[in-house]
Amino acid sequence: MNRLLILVLCVAFSSIFAFAQGGKAASYNDMLGKLKGGDLTIDFKALRFAYADQTPTESRTADPKLQVQMVNLLKEKKFKDVIKIAETIQKTNFVDMSSHMIAALAYEGIPDLKKSKFHEAIYVGLVNSVLKDSDGNSPKTAYHVIAVAEEYVVLNALELKRGTQAVETVDGHNYHVQTANDKATNEVVKVYFNIDKIQPSLAAVPKS
Repeated sequence: MNRLLILVLCVAFSSIFAFAQGGKAASYNDMLGKLKGGDLTIDFKALRFAYADQTPTESRTADPKLQVQMVNLLKEKKFKDVIKIAETIQKTNFVDMSSHMIAALAYEGIPDLKKSKFHEAIYVGLVNSVLKDSDGNSPKTAYHVIAVAEEYVVLNALELKRGTQAVETVDGHNYHVQTANDKATNEVVKVYFNIDKIQPSLAAVPKS
């Protein structure tokens, strides 16, 4: 697990709108097709953002029950069942990071090392697409996410244990500020995530 961790005129305007929407979909489908075909050189950030542009916020996070089920089945070494759930999630949300990480572990357990390495590479590519060119230390250098679930995966990948969460608006942009603890030193750190691509009602912090 640690090995995996270390490491988105009416007729005229209607036509233009349809073309623009079709262009976005084609772009996403094109990148997705290349990735599924084994091309790991695609732009993972562009893939995630294209997916977000055509998918409602509430559809970008896998069913939590399925996530828990996958983890439990993995502990029970029921690898084929784990893979079935991962594939179900990826049919509608191929950029779900957790499903690829868990699929990699399941394929390793079968073992099918080729598929394990493939899903591990996708997981790493997705996570690195968030981390690249940012450090999360401030609003200006915040990590850009398309779903709250990505925040938790990134924190885990950075070996940080999540604690409290707050919402901030700076210069017209919205952020989640995660207060977390370093798993090794217990040092308290604040990590900024840009949540402009997340629907406001789904980005609010629940009142305790």
